[in-house]
Amino acid sequence: MSESTDPYLFDLEGIVEADWPPLAVRDKMAEATFFLGHMRQTTDWAQFRWLTSACLEACRAAMDWMAYQAHHQYFQDDEGNDRLDEEYVSAVTAALSQYFVTERGSSTRVNIKTIIHPLLREMARHRKETAHYGPLWIVPEKVSSPEEFKFKEGERSVIHFCDEVLDLLATISQEAHEATY
Repeated sequence: MSESTDPYLFDLEGIVEADWPPLAVRDKMAEATFFLGHMRQTTDWAQFRWLTSACLEACRAAMDWMAYQAHHQYFQDDEGNDRLDEEYVSAVTAALSQYFVTERGSSTRVNIKTIIHPLLREMARHRKETAHYGPLWIVPEKVSSPEEFKFKEGERSVIHFCDEVLDLLATISQEAHEATY
């Protein structure tokens, strides 16, 4: 039987190694980076607002996935039963706790109880405003460069702000990874 028709051969190229950050976190950070890249290319106010909302939503989702993964690391005991890896959970939640505090609800639900880091708190506020309360959170309507778009409160460029948030999320992810080794 040739390799291409052998039903017992697996293509391992698509399997992602279990590591920190988990695939969902990497995917959400890549998604945020994708939207930020498009934000850098438009001066259209409506498009920029939509992309900003999507970027901030992906950043928040990356945080949520970090929290989830911190509480869902299992191993098999000698009898083959899945057991929560308490050491791992303790190490990762400790690493995350300088940025945000998580709590485990039901067996699958994990909440971010408190956001501690000021940049992440600001990101959560901007995400809430752009997603739920209105399009006028980003000003001015007419710019010659995307760098000129700012949040209604403050003088910080939206693009620079999103860059800072993504850099911080990468740092948090790296610190959580280092805590597990």
